[in-house]
Amino acid sequence: MSVKTSSTVYVAVLVLIVNLIRVETTVISQSAPRTDFDSSSNSATTLLSRFIKNSYPVKNTIEEGLRTANLNNTCSQHVLQFWEQIKGLIGNDTGGDDVFSIESWALQMIDAWGKIPEGLLSGHINVLGDFDECLAVRSPVGNDNADPFQGKYCLIYTIPKIDAGLDQTQDSKPGPVHKGERSIENLLKLLTIVGNSEMPIVPSIGTCLPSTCSDDEIFSIVSALLSNLNLLPITSYCSTDEAPKLGTGAITTISFLGVLIMLVFVGTLVDLSVLYAYLPPPPSSNQLFQICKAFSLATNGQKFLNTETSKNDIGCLHGIRFLSASWVVLGHTFFMGTMQPVWNLVDAYSMITTSVPILFITNAPVVVDVFFVMGGFLVSLTLLALLEKTKGNLRSLPMVYLHRYLRITPLYMIIIAFTIFVFPLMGSGPTWHITKTWAGFCEKNWWKNLLYINNLPIYDGANDPLDAPCHGIAWYLGVDMQLFILSPFLLYPILKWKRLGVAPLAILTAVSIVLPGVLTYVNDYPPLGKPFQSATSKYSQEAYSPTYMRAAPYLIGMWAGILYRKMQKLSITKDYRLSPLQVIGAWLIAFTIGFTVLLSAHKFMDPEYILRRGESAIFVVGTRVAWAMAISWLIFACALGYGGWINQILSWRPFVPLGRLTFAIYLVSMDVQFLFHFQYRQPISFDVYHMVNLYFAHLFMSCLVAVVCTLVVEAPFMQLLKILLPTRDGKKNSSKVRGGSNDTEELPRIS
Repeated sequence: MSVKTSSTVYVAVLVLIVNLIRVETTVISQSAPRTDFDSSSNSATTLLSRFIKNSYPVKNTIEEGLRTANLNNTCSQHVLQFWEQIKGLIGNDTGGDDVFSIESWALQMIDAWGKIPEGLLSGHINVLGDFDECLAVRSPVGNDNADPFQGKYCLIYTIPKIDAGLDQTQDSKPGPVHKGERSIENLLKLLTIVGNSEMPIVPSIGTCLPSTCSDDEIFSIVSALLSNLNLLPITSYCSTDEAPKLGTGAITTISFLGVLIMLVFVGTLVDLSVLYAYLPPPPSSNQLFQICKAFSLATNGQKFLNTETSKNDIGCLHGIRFLSASWVVLGHTFFMGTMQPVWNLVDAYSMITTSVPILFITNAPVVVDVFFVMGGFLVSLTLLALLEKTKGNLRSLPMVYLHRYLRITPLYMIIIAFTIFVFPLMGSGPTWHITKTWAGFCEKNWWKNLLYINNLPIYDGANDPLDAPCHGIAWYLGVDMQLFILSPFLLYPILKWKRLGVAPLAILTAVSIVLPGVLTYVNDYPPLGKPFQSATSKYSQEAYSPTYMRAAPYLIGMWAGILYRKMQKLSITKDYRLSPLQVIGAWLIAFTIGFTVLLSAHKFMDPEYILRRGESAIFVVGTRVAWAMAISWLIFACALGYGGWINQILSWRPFVPLGRLTFAIYLVSMDVQFLFHFQYRQPISFDVYHMVNLYFAHLFMSCLVAVVCTLVVEAPFMQLLKILLPTRDGKKNSSKVRGGSNDTEELPRIS
């Protein structure tokens, strides 16, 4: 919807809302004197009849639509049968006997439709009807009845219809939205903003019609019904209670998971039998036993719960991992709250665009840079140690890359297969179609995730709605894998040529800092992703997820790892330590930078804020670099003993096993939230307390699912890698990495 047509939208929606309010007022005025419900059995049915009449003032339109709609014979017959039953309710008479004169299936069907909502001025623009009541509709079977049919629920998304006679050339723009104000004018301005956002929020209505009608036929019928309300249906999503069919992909995925579970069962049984001497202990060279043991819940569970760490372990990384993953879940919880229908859109808009404390949630995407900094830091430690050990020999790199790929891909691909074939079968609801769309993205583009190029702007959603990133949050893995592949070629010169060798890393770091700012300025990207933003629909693909836009924190983390190794050697050889004044000053700077980055997004959260050209570029460059430096100091200080009580908290022993869950939490948390939010039958009330409660529930469930994924998939495959994948020396891979999680971490990953 362009700015030029906003004034005509105002007129169309204003007429609609005034009519709806008039209808509600009519219902109240007509039924107000009838308060003696107990004195007459007809009183309640009279009120219901009047409400339905006034909720659907479209009798002539329905009859005309049924005459002009191009319906198949069966659909037409069933719709007319339905219409004959309910037309008395929608007629102009006000009798109360109409409810008793129609059959129950027809009353259920009309009752399941979304109706004029209360709280319209609060932003209650999604009237979902009764999903389950519609699906439960069954037409009677009789000699004089047509073929039986069921109820078919369709959620219809609409936009205001622009009158062709109105001036559509006026270049008008909605004025400021008064936060929290409930008025027609304010709601119109808000609808214009959220309707133009990257993830538009538009009115919707739940409908219920015979299942013998196709989706297109129902869309045609509803278009006729809504034509006199100045609403234009734009798309629809339909459901019936027909049991979903298991396709080949679903059967294959479920069978594979069943095999994994069987292997876990057998492996555990064999392991326990040896442990408790029911079977003689096999020799350590018995590879078959080692493979069985790799799937043992007993062995993997013991390793998972082990909180012991090596002397070279950087303990704070465990706490940073888990708390950062928890922060990601928190941000996604509030994000999900804006994706599903809400009762109080006006309040949600006010909260998200004006609240300062909520910036710690709406600005949560900065937490991804924490993972990038940790990834770069650990890569510097592990690869420099490897290069020193091999005296700069790069022949082992292919094996390092292979190990890295096989380390994270099995669970990743299983989650994607589950998302495509199984997850859409697990729920239902008015907005469950979103999960099917999510699965459609993966069905088309899963191979890009397999190649770890899913974060690049190589999608054509304008011509193909399903050409979008698969498992959207996995863009991080694409960036991380690409930078991991590049990192040895940046670290090798440092080992080979010392000071001169830092030039490639220094040049690339400078480019990675400047380039996002230049591209943001040239393409006029917004400074950050935010709810209700009016931005290019390609922001996420072009400005948020590409490697060249996100590399700076990773490279800064590499610098922190290099400096850490240098300081570690100095502390051993020369007993060098930072002074207390230097440490206090560094901590003060880091805290100041961190809070400034989080709070500096406040003015940008308001969609009405007019950005000056270049302001976004400065914000993008400044905040990412500053945040990465603050996180680098946090890791650096804790690793070298300057962390004090902060390091004690982050190195808390329970964080060791919890930190091992972060990869799985990252992968499954969105599916866990989808399963909950998109089965809602009615809009929710969006408020902080509600969302925080949901956050803790989502975090707990994500951890629970992550434990299963870790013990059944991730840990067994890691053990198989150690058994089957040799190192360059021909030995089995069993190396560990500083900052890792004992036996469950070898190379940096999502951690």
